[in-house]
Amino acid sequence: MIRSNIILFGLLLFLTACTHHKQESQDIRIKANSESLIGSIENGISIFRGVPFAKPPIGDLRWRAPRKHIPRLGDQHAKQFAPACMQDEYLTDWYRDVIASFGGDVDEAPAPRQVSEDCLYLNVWTPMTDPSANLPVMVYIYGGNNLSGWTYEPNYLGHELAKKDVVVVSIAYRQGIFGAFVNPEIADQEGEDNSGNFFLLDLIAGLHWIQENIHSFGGDPANVTVFGESAGAANIGYLSVSPLARNLFKRAIKQSGGFEIHHDYANAYEEEKELGAGFAKMLGVSTLAELRGKPAEEVHAQAMKYYGDSSYNAKRKNFFAIVDDHVMPDTPARMIAQGQIHLADYLIGSNADENLMYTPEKVTEKDVYQYIEDWFPTQNFRSVKDTISFLVNRRDQLAFLDDSVDYSCPIQILARAINRHLSNKVYVYYFSRVREHNTGKYIGAYHGAELPYVFGTHDDWLPTSKDDLNLTDQIMTYWTNFARAGDPNGVGLPRWEPYGKQKKPVLNLGNKVAMREVPHKLLCDLFHDPTI
Repeated sequence: MIRSNIILFGLLLFLTACTHHKQESQDIRIKANSESLIGSIENGISIFRGVPFAKPPIGDLRWRAPRKHIPRLGDQHAKQFAPACMQDEYLTDWYRDVIASFGGDVDEAPAPRQVSEDCLYLNVWTPMTDPSANLPVMVYIYGGNNLSGWTYEPNYLGHELAKKDVVVVSIAYRQGIFGAFVNPEIADQEGEDNSGNFFLLDLIAGLHWIQENIHSFGGDPANVTVFGESAGAANIGYLSVSPLARNLFKRAIKQSGGFEIHHDYANAYEEEKELGAGFAKMLGVSTLAELRGKPAEEVHAQAMKYYGDSSYNAKRKNFFAIVDDHVMPDTPARMIAQGQIHLADYLIGSNADENLMYTPEKVTEKDVYQYIEDWFPTQNFRSVKDTISFLVNRRDQLAFLDDSVDYSCPIQILARAINRHLSNKVYVYYFSRVREHNTGKYIGAYHGAELPYVFGTHDDWLPTSKDDLNLTDQIMTYWTNFARAGDPNGVGLPRWEPYGKQKKPVLNLGNKVAMREVPHKLLCDLFHDPTI
């Protein structure tokens, strides 16, 4: 009898497991873009992976604006992520550095499963596919210095965020030489094909696809929020002033962006054209057709050498926006100063120790003084030096200066510009949470540290406490509330005031969640970039 009961109990466990598995991965079919897409329902969230939004940019379409995807006949499985765009291990190396800093196994660093030029696909996570649901849509644009990154990095998976009753989308875009490139023959192409800003045109194409199709996934095309981190946030900065992106999103969240307003993140068209001609010469080709015929791997590898090592190009930021006649009519700084920023709600901010992990261990007094001379007016040299004197370590001083110039000061400039030119509100945050750990190297609230809190995707190698999980729920709620109505506030959350002239206009997201003074304010009062 006991044996029979044990067998029966085992059978019940088996059947329960089978039923549970079936619930976790169940097919769902919808029609979008005149195609029948089969996704999967996993833990109550419908997921559609690897959905094409443009033709593959290969062959003659390399270095052209994206073309509309041609609908395919029959059922199309959308259960696997598409290959990442052409790239190297730039971002995987970033993960290795962070994992090592926490004393983890660097072999756990994620990497794209495959890379290819055929990469213009998006992913959708949605809690309901009823076209009448009209849920807010959050479109994530990944970072990676416009050299690396992919839509399914572990920190960017949208299943947890979608549980907050939003539709989450992640879009791929071309990177490196494939995303930003001009040479004389490209300049002679017609229309948007001569822009050179192919990475931005990819994002714009993806946003158009969302406008036309997201209702099939339960989303509201009139309530789209773009959000991104680092280069992703910078790319949102470009989109927020591009005439081609007008009316494609209602709100924007920029995490650790702002640096795109500096002059060296907006490349001059004629200089890019000259560089492009030199690149073709380096590869031993004389026509664009020959250059398009080169293997993608060779083009990428040679471009990293050519653009990275060129003394002529020593200050160029690979591969960010090009000032053209289509996507970027002028530099972001000048367009923002003239009030040419899209009417939208904005939530922007940065982390407390953005550049610490990138700052060399050995920094001299000369290094610090040179940085001050490069970025601050001569007459402010002594004042800047006095302002950072509370930091004894030269490395900390340089990282502090770098954080101010790259993030805090541009964010303040942008927030003031929005207040000046738009009727919309802007919310500013400062992420300061440092995880509790006693191994590895101290990197503080590092660049990208907020991402697991935004998506609810804490890696196994990250020491995650109850306090981290509580902060995660608060941040996810702030972000989704903002996406829903343009106001991050809600029941049970500490009050987040919009940025203004008050003494404490910034929300601290850390051990304490509360309004605080503007970070690096004294330095930013002394800072002046003549191009802004």
